[in-house]
Amino acid sequence: MRLCAKMQGLGKLLELDRVLEDTVPYLYALLGIVEGVDPLAQMDAQIRKRRTLDAIKRILLRESLNQPLMVVFEDLHGSMARPRRF
Repeated sequence: MRLCAKMQGLGKLLELDRVLEDTVPYLYALLGIVEGVDPLAQMDAQIRKRRTLDAIKRILLRESLNQPLMVVFEDLHGSMARPRRF
């Protein structure tokens, strides 16, 4: 099931633009879809965070060329017992 979801997500992303292919490992790590060896495990946390945010920004900007987007940010600081790391 996870592999199927993983392939569907990859297909949708690449359907949007093949240039976004390099964002895939960061999105999968963010969503917890890492099977086997994590390709980002040895990366510095700050670099990983910056590249993950850049990946999200690139995807949203690319999709905004197709249709208007509304992005909602919610402050979950008080609802989390401990902060999650990227």
